[in-house]
Amino acid sequence: MEGAAVIGLSEAEAAERLRAAGRPAEQRTSRSYLSIAIANTFTVFNAILAGFGLATIIFGNPKDALFLGILVANVAIGTFQEVRAKRALDKLAALVVAKATVVRDGEPRQVPVGEVVVGDLVRIASGDQIPADGELVRADGLALDESDLTGESEPVVRRVGDAVLSGSFAVEGEGDFEATAVGAESRAAQVTATARAFRHPRSPLEKAMDRLLIIMVGTMAPLGIGLGVSLALRNVGQSEAVETLTAGIVNIVPEGLILLVSLTAAVTAAKMARHGILAQQLNAIESLASVSVMCTDKTGTLTEASLRVVELIPAAGVAEADLAATFGAYAAAAPTRNTTLEAIHAAGLGGGPAGAVEQPTAVIPFSSRRRWSALELSGRRLVLGAPEALLDGTVTDAALAERAASEAAAGRRVLALASYGGPLPEPGPEVELTERLQPLGVVVLAEELRAEASETIAFFAREDVALKVLSGDNPATVGAIARDLGIEATGPALDGRHLPEDDAELLAAVRAAPAIGRISPEDKARVVRVLSEGGEYVGMLGDGVNDVPALKQARLAIAQGSGTQMARSVSDLVLVSGEFGEVPPMVGEGRQILRNIQRVARLFVSKAIFTAFLVLAIAIPSGVFPMLPRQFTLTSTFTIGIPAFILALAPSSGPWRPEGFLRAIARFSIPAGLATGIGILVTYLLARHALGDDLAQARSATAATVVVSGLAIVFALEDQPGTRRLVVGALCATMAILFFGACAIPVAREFFEIATPTSGMIWAWLIGSAVSMALLAAALRLVAFLDRRAAAPPA
Repeated sequence: MEGAAVIGLSEAEAAERLRAAGRPAEQRTSRSYLSIAIANTFTVFNAILAGFGLATIIFGNPKDALFLGILVANVAIGTFQEVRAKRALDKLAALVVAKATVVRDGEPRQVPVGEVVVGDLVRIASGDQIPADGELVRADGLALDESDLTGESEPVVRRVGDAVLSGSFAVEGEGDFEATAVGAESRAAQVTATARAFRHPRSPLEKAMDRLLIIMVGTMAPLGIGLGVSLALRNVGQSEAVETLTAGIVNIVPEGLILLVSLTAAVTAAKMARHGILAQQLNAIESLASVSVMCTDKTGTLTEASLRVVELIPAAGVAEADLAATFGAYAAAAPTRNTTLEAIHAAGLGGGPAGAVEQPTAVIPFSSRRRWSALELSGRRLVLGAPEALLDGTVTDAALAERAASEAAAGRRVLALASYGGPLPEPGPEVELTERLQPLGVVVLAEELRAEASETIAFFAREDVALKVLSGDNPATVGAIARDLGIEATGPALDGRHLPEDDAELLAAVRAAPAIGRISPEDKARVVRVLSEGGEYVGMLGDGVNDVPALKQARLAIAQGSGTQMARSVSDLVLVSGEFGEVPPMVGEGRQILRNIQRVARLFVSKAIFTAFLVLAIAIPSGVFPMLPRQFTLTSTFTIGIPAFILALAPSSGPWRPEGFLRAIARFSIPAGLATGIGILVTYLLARHALGDDLAQARSATAATVVVSGLAIVFALEDQPGTRRLVVGALCATMAILFFGACAIPVAREFFEIATPTSGMIWAWLIGSAVSMALLAAALRLVAFLDRRAAAPPA
């Protein structure tokens, strides 16, 4: 133990320095309202639409800029939903906001990290985030993880007088330091970004959306150039040219798709907040739905966090009363107590008078790597830890070791206590005990399965999500818990001390095992890495410092709200309520949203494809687009805008996997878009060139065909047996009635330039719609046949 006691600042001095610094006490974790509005407004596609809208207002007919109203409405709705979600998230985030322990007026107290001031005496323990730069004045076996600052993966031992930097974390021991730089002058302002940026690549859905949008831009640019050249060669007037370009190019833009993705994510985040789950990364919702393997700690997740002492088993020649007194003295004198030491201390094993706590003269803090801790009390060196670490071949009490193994196999937690034959070594990550250990006995503790644990495991099994328990406890104990919970496996629990060196062998072993016991933090991370490299989408749930390497390695990191600051800061989701049972409903919610997004995306892409087809088949050869921009806005509202919004939030069923997102969209949208485009082409050519209708009449018939064909795509996309088919059919019928009803209103008919129906228009509409629906049905049946043939096993 190094360093002398320091009183720290007074509360009045700290308040004065905080006011002088001008830093607010409250720090929200989610985006500002302004940043939400800006993010929803200034996107690439919104900029393209705004540019065409401005050109239409200045050089064309302002009525054709109607799509700007839809754009504004989309942005407003998206911003409103995200702001509402932000408010819910802010309330939840306040429950898990990072806090620091400072000593003021001689007493320790917790304050938000933003209230730490220069001169504060900051107290840190294992798992704590360093909230400011400073200099150590006390250190008890303190080791810091500075990997986010230096790239060095091994913990660094710090002693009195050493500098500590914000952005690092305490992984062992405890200490006090005097803050020398806070706020913008230190790394504290960058802690959140530093802790998270290293492990959040864009998700599969985000990457797929990026590729989709790049394809859209790649399609739009050459078509726009080709159409512009065609119009220039024909000396088309300025107003007519803007009209044609706007109608042909703007409708290739999936203007509502990106907004719909962010909107549904915000809605889901708000739902999570109501269940006590804080989403710290927006793509965590996708990750939660995509997980194929969930790795989790045992204590506090599958079992209750609290423990109770069941039995003391003394070693040969040791009286039970003496063993109880030694256990009690150790638990009372420990500078920091984990759950196990709290249970031993609460059992009152020492029996001494209240307040008579002996101060240790030497301390080696607990480390999950070595699985033991040590104290020196009155010249006696005591070591507490896992039986396998202390009751090994150097001791002679085989009966005690056998009894400890038997209790562990029954699902109990067992700790051994031994006396050490020499001076305790200097604390540090690599410290070893070189002298002889004399066993004193073991303590047996019991933990209860959480009430909802079995139901949660059963849900994951139904959803084809494999569960792997990674624990520092005895493999037999962890295996017994996994067995009692019904975790499916083809092999026994693994011993983390004897994992295969070869990654391929480790992958096979982990897939077969339900759990791994006595696993080190580094091996937890290795297991997660190997599973990920094996094609699994891995989630990791943990709460302690020993879980952080695996949390960093996992695609989805989940921390308990009661966990360490270090675990919470690197996690995508925080279970503020601490209930793992809240996760399954959110998995189902996320999968529903993502299934719907994939289906809805097919609508937008189908529209883009038939628009591009019409540009190639009609607009570029003739210099005329078969619909006005305002007519396209009207038809898109009824065939895509309203149905997509409803379907994106509707209940759905079926599997979800992020792989093959674009392939699935292309298999549907390319044939659907081309079939629709051909039907629209037939309508326009018949009306304009075969049945004697003028341009306005041909465009009106084309608009009607677009509505019928577009709603046919909606129905084909959502055609599922049962009630859903009826509901979707009713939705399509409603949209058709609304469109034709709008066309019957004189004011609307005049605004959208919908011509009074003629026999030629009606025949062109009927024939084009029939062609479109027939080709759509044939194309989708062909795709389904090819899919079945590809999936069939070889003969």
